[in-house]
Amino acid sequence: QGASGWLSNLKLRASYGSVGNCRTGDYAWQAVYNIKKVVANGGDTFGLVQSKIGNEDLKWETTVSANIGLDAGFFDDRLTLEFDAYDKNTKGILYTPSLYLTMGTKSGATLNLASVNNRGVELSGKWSDTAGDFFYSFGGNFSFNRSLVTKYKGALTLGWNEDHTRYLNNYAQVSQGGYGGYIVEGHALGE
Repeated sequence: QGASGWLSNLKLRASYGSVGNCRTGDYAWQAVYNIKKVVANGGDTFGLVQSKIGNEDLKWETTVSANIGLDAGFFDDRLTLEFDAYDKNTKGILYTPSLYLTMGTKSGATLNLASVNNRGVELSGKWSDTAGDFFYSFGGNFSFNRSLVTKYKGALTLGWNEDHTRYLNNYAQVSQGGYGGYIVEGHALGE
């Protein structure tokens, strides 16, 4: 009889894929110019004014995902278990930064600024059965996820230089608020 008396279902799942994202618009790589009224030689005239900086190196944001899972059912599927492990890498995350006021009122160039790795596991189980005319079911799940910023505005430097004469801190230059905390390269999202 073997496993057929207690094992009713066993399925191994695996997936791998890549997807792109260009949510910034069709022509985000181009510089944009507007016609504005200007004063030249003591009179009103019209001229072209740059309203958005272009970026000819702009590429699609890409996400590569890998997943492996196992589904199992025992005792005529009264006990079911599911396990998933995943690894997702998003590279070239699209971002349009604000500019210093000394650059005027134009919008900054859209950049492929960041990369993030999401890795985790999920486990769920459920027991379903009957007792006479009474049907009951209970289940639970466990999950763990780690989201790590693998590329942003540069590595964080906090601490004394080699000869201990100067304390180095570039936190303001390489971080930004978001996700309930801060975004910093080499740290968890929202840490």
